[in-house]
Amino acid sequence: MSRFLFLSYALVIVFSCTSVESPAQAASSSDTLQNGVVLSRSKLTSDEAVAAVRSKETNPGSSLFQVIRELDSNVAMREAAQRSLREAFSHHVSLYSNGIFLDLLTTGGFLILEVDATTGNATSLHMVSSGTDGRAVIESHAISGNVSADLAQQLIKETDGFVDVLFATPLNVRMLESRFYGGRFPDSDKSEEESFFAIPPGIRKIKADPSEIRELAALFGAVHFWPIRYAISMPIYPANPTGALDLAWKEQEALLKEFMHRKDGNSDLIHDLQELESVRTSEQLRDRVATFTRLKDFLEQKLQAQEDSPTFAANRSISTIALVLGSLEPPEEISYPVMTASGIIIDWKLLNTGDLVVAQVSLAGD
Repeated sequence: MSRFLFLSYALVIVFSCTSVESPAQAASSSDTLQNGVVLSRSKLTSDEAVAAVRSKETNPGSSLFQVIRELDSNVAMREAAQRSLREAFSHHVSLYSNGIFLDLLTTGGFLILEVDATTGNATSLHMVSSGTDGRAVIESHAISGNVSADLAQQLIKETDGFVDVLFATPLNVRMLESRFYGGRFPDSDKSEEESFFAIPPGIRKIKADPSEIRELAALFGAVHFWPIRYAISMPIYPANPTGALDLAWKEQEALLKEFMHRKDGNSDLIHDLQELESVRTSEQLRDRVATFTRLKDFLEQKLQAQEDSPTFAANRSISTIALVLGSLEPPEEISYPVMTASGIIIDWKLLNTGDLVVAQVSLAGD
């Protein structure tokens, strides 16, 4: 599967939503409510989750099923799910995949890997939770290319940890950069999708302190990553991540115009600020670092209060879950992209040592 096809497939997943149900309908099969939070719906056991997935298969005897992650729930998560459902209903917003993220926050669930019993290759990834009627809710995605079961588990684990680092405040730049191929932030390429933390290769030719180049890459990535963090702070996010991200992009666009107007009195200079190819001297590099530092601080002030909220913590817990993974085969260089529930795509390379390193970070839809 080519990178373009993988990203297109990821887009289909991100934008696949179904009709919304009212809070009353969502709670109709529950017997107990406390402060508007559904309490009586029970979590599936791992055996029940596997049995539910197996029942969907046309030839279940050819597959093995491995529970690779258990997703827990708590009171704060259940409250976040109820807030999200009320928000979606009041604004007539559709639910992503019949509200499976709301179910995960309410009752928890499991991530299950399906493996071909003959080849040992991973074939599908299933996210399973308990729906409002007590039955299993399943979202399944086929795994493209050839990925062994062991490598699939490694990819899912490494993706979870790396994306969690991206959500940390403040961002640990050295830890983040160390995970990239070659131990440094990547150069931007000519592909259509935007790669976070990537800078034009010409900047590395500037006679400047390497730490300044590293800082510019980190700041540039952090600013472009801001809408995802802002989306996760929104109550609507579990109900419809795509809708939340659309609103976050609009919020950032407005804030960028406000920042540039304060700085230069001209909000039309946003594109010039982000056009890193224009940086050709050490003085221009230092000036761009200083501007992006002020911009990052300005955006962080708008986000700090939301990130301290229980909503952000609950939404963050589901944002690192791997939904789609696969391999990109020759004639392209072999890599292993993984898309999370937040739409973040991590493109991994497998070294001869068996270690995974990050080739690039992008977002479905860019």
